[in-house]
Amino acid sequence: MSDTEAARPAKRKTSAQIKRANREKLRILREGAIETQQHAHQYLTTWSTDRANWKFNKARQLWIIRHLYVDAQVPSPVFDTAVQYLAESSDTLRQCLLEDARLVANPAAATTEELQAKRTRVLGLMPSHVTKGEARAIKLKKKKLKQQQQQQQQQSQAADANQSEGGSGGEKKEKKQDDSAEQNDDSAEPEVAEVAVSTRE
Repeated sequence: MSDTEAARPAKRKTSAQIKRANREKLRILREGAIETQQHAHQYLTTWSTDRANWKFNKARQLWIIRHLYVDAQVPSPVFDTAVQYLAESSDTLRQCLLEDARLVANPAAATTEELQAKRTRVLGLMPSHVTKGEARAIKLKKKKLKQQQQQQQQQSQAADANQSEGGSGGEKKEKKQDDSAEQNDDSAEPEVAEVAVSTRE
């Protein structure tokens, strides 16, 4: 980071952004609380052992879905009960859960940023769990990738303009484009911050 970037004051957050961030922090604290975890485990136990007294609770079901693959919050015996419980859910929910399970089982299937974000969400890793350094590194990599894409567009526009003029140095232009394409291919793969995650097998 250069001195000019460090000297710039940070942008101020709007009140709506601050409220949204605070709500997210409270939700994470509430969902991570031991009481919430115990209520969800009791909900599943009642479902499996005493269906006559069991009553559907949407909040508990959502908690179970969000934390299904987090070992610390849904241990193995509870996980088995949760899978049985979710197997009896609606077809659309089951389909979504199958897609999530495939992403967890096969990390290579998360090829796009959208799928990687979905996999992160499924594994219970909230954006607030990313350290400031990791977030800054991801932001810088995205910025560099965007700059490279802009340079490629400018080069292709310049090449199109030169071709429309009908210049005689066509071979030289093609060679320059090939060299720049090789350089961009090497740097086009953005690095993804590796996060250690425990998955169920």
